[in-house]
Amino acid sequence: MPSGYVIWGQHDLPNHNPEHLYRSAYHTLLQAHPKLIGLSSRSKVGTQYDAGEWASITGFPYGHFPDKTHVAPYHKLNFNIAVVHKYIWSNPKNRVMGAGPSSNVVAIGRQLQAFDVALFGDNHSPFSAVVGKTAIWNGGTFIRRHRNEIDVKPRMGIIYSNGTVKAKLFDTQDDKFVTVDPQLEEAAEALGVTVEELVETLNDLSDVNLDFIAAMKAYLLDKKIPVGVRDNVYSLIESVVENAR
Repeated sequence: MPSGYVIWGQHDLPNHNPEHLYRSAYHTLLQAHPKLIGLSSRSKVGTQYDAGEWASITGFPYGHFPDKTHVAPYHKLNFNIAVVHKYIWSNPKNRVMGAGPSSNVVAIGRQLQAFDVALFGDNHSPFSAVVGKTAIWNGGTFIRRHRNEIDVKPRMGIIYSNGTVKAKLFDTQDDKFVTVDPQLEEAAEALGVTVEELVETLNDLSDVNLDFIAAMKAYLLDKKIPVGVRDNVYSLIESVVENAR
């Protein structure tokens, strides 16, 4: 029996391009672990989940889930599971700006009535719902990387033969979080770099002359960075230089 089934998301692909799948870490993972099966909407996959009972598993990697049409298992059995990489949301608290009604869990669930269970990934906020006869499970993030994810409880879903999916929470009691100054986050976002890269650059300022500092200020002006953000960066630079003296 395979050790697992996987699909790709957009961040698994170089430049989000499926044609470059062969260059991805996802491809390397499949090559290194032959017992892993990569799913697509054309995969005829069945797995035994009970004595004499089999389930079909249909994968919809990034970009493969059709818009506004009903989808069905490629290989229909008594119990049918869909594994989908697509952003869905259920309420304003787990909806990002710009996500429209077509990605709401009810709209998506209506397309999946041929499935008993549909597993989703992309939205980092975990939630579950039942739409018609289909159980929808969005597992959320395993690793909390942002301030708004601190209260998320990482989990896995256990699928039962009656069509329910129940959460199994991971033990995260030893997880630790570093508080980042919101001004630093804002400055890094405006500059198009990570907070870590900005901090490293600022820490290196003590080793360079003031011409570099002037160049950075000119760069901020040239990129039309908002005044408030520029002031935050100026303050950070001055603070680093002052502490290095």
